[in-house]
Amino acid sequence: MIDSRAFPPFLEQFAAAAVANDGTGFAAFFTEDGTYKDDFFGLFRGRGAITRMLQRFHDTGENYRWEFYDFVTDGTQGYAWFRFSFRSKMAGYEGKPVLITGISSF
Repeated sequence: MIDSRAFPPFLEQFAAAAVANDGTGFAAFFTEDGTYKDDFFGLFRGRGAITRMLQRFHDTGENYRWEFYDFVTDGTQGYAWFRFSFRSKMAGYEGKPVLITGISSF
């Protein structure tokens, strides 16, 4: 359970770990068999896979920003809109900006 007052700091810490490429810290937000799923990289199960997925983010991009807003939680489940942006390091797209928006479920 997460108190509604604790949800905004949780979101900030979650995003900060991802942006800093802190794989261990980011994976710690998940249970041992937890899942991370997005429409860009897909589904990853378990802390080890989530840590590797985050490294893949940073291998293919730089200058990450992840902002959450308009969040709501009932203490058991939470939702937040997000803006996720970075500069691509992918061949043929080097330096191109990427912006992804959506909603996250926690």
